[in-house]
Amino acid sequence: MQYSPKLKVAMAEIKAILDKHDIAGIVHLHTPGHGEYLVKINPSYSCAWVQDGVGYRLRTDPTDSKEIKHQLVTDTANMIGILTEMMANTSVSFIDFYELLKTKVDITNIDGGKAKQLRT
Repeated sequence: MQYSPKLKVAMAEIKAILDKHDIAGIVHLHTPGHGEYLVKINPSYSCAWVQDGVGYRLRTDPTDSKEIKHQLVTDTANMIGILTEMMANTSVSFIDFYELLKTKVDITNIDGGKAKQLRT
């Protein structure tokens, strides 16, 4: 995938919406030849975040009470569980769809996201 200014602008707007409403999300965007994704798992009710070069991390504030820490961890587990289930369901259906598409389109002959030859 390559850089697309159009997708960067759209993703910034989506991230701002997630921030404004204090919600988590996983977003994939596409234009022909380009893709962009966002993993936002750090709303106020979560103790998770993505650390560049390391991966997913969890942290609670040492000054938080035991009850607040428990709620943060519980809400984080709920968020990760629901997002994982939704991504898995979407991935399985897209894999099936992609397999069907491969029977109709020569995917080895795709340039910039445009199929050059359709099978008939």
